Amino acid sequence: MTVRTKCWLVVVLFCIAGGVLLLGERAIAARDKKAEIDVAPAEQSIPVLVSTIAERAFYERIQVQGNLKAAESVQVPPRGSGGVLENIFVNKGDVVTKGKTVLFQVEDVRAEQNLEIAQQQLNGAKLQQGEQEISLQRAKAEQAKAKKDMERYRTLYEKGGVSLSQYEDTVLRHTLITAEIKAIQQMVRIAKESVRQAESRVTIAKKDMSDTKVEAPLTGVVTQRFLDPGALAGPSAPVIQIEDLSTIKATCFLPYQVYERIQPGITSMRISMGDRHVDGLVSYKSPTIDPQLRTFEVESLLREPPEGFTAGAMVQADILLSSKRGVAVLRPAVQKRQGQDVIFIVEDGKAKAVPVTTGIEWDGYYELLDARPLIGSEAISEGQTLVDDGSTVRIRSQQVR
Repeated sequence: MTVRTKCWLVVVLFCIAGGVLLLGERAIAARDKKAEIDVAPAEQSIPVLVSTIAERAFYERIQVQGNLKAAESVQVPPRGSGGVLENIFVNKGDVVTKGKTVLFQVEDVRAEQNLEIAQQQLNGAKLQQGEQEISLQRAKAEQAKAKKDMERYRTLYEKGGVSLSQYEDTVLRHTLITAEIKAIQQMVRIAKESVRQAESRVTIAKKDMSDTKVEAPLTGVVTQRFLDPGALAGPSAPVIQIEDLSTIKATCFLPYQVYERIQPGITSMRISMGDRHVDGLVSYKSPTIDPQLRTFEVESLLREPPEGFTAGAMVQADILLSSKRGVAVLRPAVQKRQGQDVIFIVEDGKAKAVPVTTGIEWDGYYELLDARPLIGSEAISEGQTLVDDGSTVRIRSQQVR
């Protein structure tokens, strides 16, 4: 074999070896690619959190801001025509009792004078009445004598003992005395009426005198003192404000759409201040709706409210409109896809889109209407925005609330 032939043989062998190596590398690459394809689905699964669809209670409520006020509050002015304040006997914060605690006193000089004048007028009217009654008694006595004289003269006239003129004189005297009695009786009635009027003036004067001292019209606490002693207080100028803080009322305004659903004595109302609350019932509903704001007022009485629940405070009012049990899913689980509310439940490691109709929302849950077959299913509540119908998912954990 020549040298040249040997060289060609070596080249051919090298080519064959290179071809074998190239085919081996391609085979290995094909095997690795197939392996990658085999594991791809596991690596592309979407991690999600799920929650169990279950039945729970739903409450339809409306929440608004409200205010606390004293159930009873009164501003006390002077009585009558008022006058100069002589003394004020209470201060802010004092507890007062209805009909017992004297609040303030108005200068009583004029009232004393009016009472004295009224008493004098009463005494004069009684004296005049007494004089008229005496005159009436005297006239009746004269009438009785005149009647006897008239009867006696009539007998004498019939027997011819006296003349007709003498008899007629006795008749005239009796007639005149009778007319005088009628006039005196009228004067007596007038005198009695004068006494009655004078007694009324005395009663009024005594009341004006007693009204110079004003008593508490309400049991409660003095919350305002508007004037000081020496000030001129008119009948429309309040001096003291009293509030009964033993019973507080929570007031708020609700939209007209729920007017028919609010029933005093039945509808529940929770009054909250921070982390504290008081449960009660609606005690009052306005008979009309404000035509401008389209709202109406409701109230709830809080008897013996806890510390801090006092007049002037701002609170949150929760009014219960309805309550029921229904199928519940966490609120984040409900997604809007192509204009339709859907949830994704997990079945055999796949996400399944289920169209739903939601009802009321309460405490982070949506009510699912006509969805009892879904009870017990696992709904995706986190990671749901990354999945579609049929997506492979991997449950990381279950949300519990």
